[in-house]
Amino acid sequence: AVSAPRLLASYSVPAAAPGAPPIAPRAYDPGLAGRLPLDLNAGFEEFIAKDGSPCPVEPIVAALDAVGMADWKAFDVVTFRNNLNKIGMTPFDPSSAWELDAAAHPTHDTLFLDIRQLPDSYRPSQPAEASRMARFSYYGYKFEQLATAPPAAPAATAAPVDANAEFVAVVRLRVGPLRIALGAEIDAYHPHRWGPAATPNAPPQTPTEAFVEFQVSR
Repeated sequence: AVSAPRLLASYSVPAAAPGAPPIAPRAYDPGLAGRLPLDLNAGFEEFIAKDGSPCPVEPIVAALDAVGMADWKAFDVVTFRNNLNKIGMTPFDPSSAWELDAAAHPTHDTLFLDIRQLPDSYRPSQPAEASRMARFSYYGYKFEQLATAPPAAPAATAAPVDANAEFVAVVRLRVGPLRIALGAEIDAYHPHRWGPAATPNAPPQTPTEAFVEFQVSR
């Protein structure tokens, strides 16, 4: 059984200024349907792709510490959602390789999991195919930008898309008996369900149901 997640903390990449609250995720535009169709090719030449840098668990630890929630006795695992995706998908895709780094707390049984990036097992053999795959990857990020841009601010959709900029929510949940502190990138939030932070560096006063996940397929 998996429990409903409860928001504990959040942080942004690039990081907010020291002492400042995390940058909020972008607001989903409920009027998006009225702006269709959208050009997902615009700005592709200026796309800033993921830099492939390591993803250590330390930002999750720091975010919990900033809001006084770094009580490691209360958690069995501290990790990113990416790692749970890898573990959970293994029975359905046993041929895909993955790795992760793990460290145990010196005095508690808490396990801290880092994301470990592996080279893609699939390499396009033709330049045209590689270009097509890069463009399809861009479409997802561009759609996020367009779906969260204020209709009255067209300049927001003209800025280069940066795949490295993200908002991360840190939630508490249970998977069976395991108590997990989980960091997950959030695409956007629904503006009708979002509340202001009660204090600096505290998570916004909002249920996790306010978070919006975009899925783009071709």
